[in-house]
Amino acid sequence: MLANVGLYSYLAAALTYVLLTGLLLVSWRGRALGIMLIMASGASALWASVVAAGTVLEYPPVVLIQVTEILRNTGWLLFLLKMSQLRFADQEGFDSALWNRRLLLGLGFASLVILLLPALRATLQLETDIHGDMVFACWLAMAIFGLLMIEQLFRNAGEDERWALKYLCFGLGGVVAYDFFMYAEALLFRNLDPQLWQARGLVNALAAPLIAASISRSAESQFRLQ
Repeated sequence: MLANVGLYSYLAAALTYVLLTGLLLVSWRGRALGIMLIMASGASALWASVVAAGTVLEYPPVVLIQVTEILRNTGWLLFLLKMSQLRFADQEGFDSALWNRRLLLGLGFASLVILLLPALRATLQLETDIHGDMVFACWLAMAIFGLLMIEQLFRNAGEDERWALKYLCFGLGGVVAYDFFMYAEALLFRNLDPQLWQARGLVNALAAPLIAASISRSAESQFRLQ
């Protein structure tokens, strides 16, 4: 029964992000920000599909799930960074190249820990608890960085921009906040709650309509996402 709950939850997420990606492709007007949004949405659809498939397999593809989740997180973080660059490019003291390097280095380090640490655990003589804590800490760091970027983007947006970005920030903020809660709980108790993991697909699915609503609003504002 638990596996079925996870299957339906992540299938719903996969379907909504496939539809969202299709909507984005149809409405795209050649903007660089739009293609980054399409890639992030497509990565979410791929991730949800892989997790859904893993719920019905005897041996879930853990590494593939981790890789697709890293792609999903990277897509949304790069999209948020691009939005911040467009918003703050003219502000004194904002170094977009520096932020790009910081984000890519951070994501690269987290990816190496998540993907390579299990293989190196015996060589490094790490205990299972320490290894798990480091992996959960990396996922948690991605969620924290996402929350900070969303908060800064929304707080510093102008009135017209905030009207267009409100649902986007609410949708992505809900997804990232849920990730923060799930991985913080996992780090605290050194175990990932299966019920939180299964409900996560539905949380992601509910964010897609909010993102779509923000896209519709952006077509009428100065801050266009397409």
